[in-house]
Amino acid sequence: MHEEIYNRCDPEPGNILYIKDGATTGIVTINDLNEQFSMLSSVALLKNPSKIYNRYLLYVLKSPYFYSLMRDDMSGVAITRITLTKLNKALIPLAPFEEQKRIVAKVEKLMILCDELETGLMQAQTEGGELMEAVMHQLCRNSQS
Repeated sequence: MHEEIYNRCDPEPGNILYIKDGATTGIVTINDLNEQFSMLSSVALLKNPSKIYNRYLLYVLKSPYFYSLMRDDMSGVAITRITLTKLNKALIPLAPFEEQKRIVAKVEKLMILCDELETGLMQAQTEGGELMEAVMHQLCRNSQS
């Protein structure tokens, strides 16, 4: 059974895997496995044409633009899904290949900055909470004396 499914899909490293069914629709990743695996019907396998940088496609598919585009087109009652036909017809903003690489580099640089800002915010919140506790403790001590 695995061979039959594998031969039909043949996922390769660098291909995009996109969940198209259910509550997790829209989760997307780049396949980094160097071993055979079977695909579930809820996952779309997107082979990269030579004109699209896979990391660029990954960020487009993760974007709020694409997510809302796909969510608006979902069908089904118990399990909502995006059909492969709808996925294939989706419009992808396509820049020249070298520009795609520059866009990815900029996005990844900004993501690092966002992570640093988030870490700083969490640290500031922790320190603010500790400061508030110290102030409250001091106020309670002063009111008891």
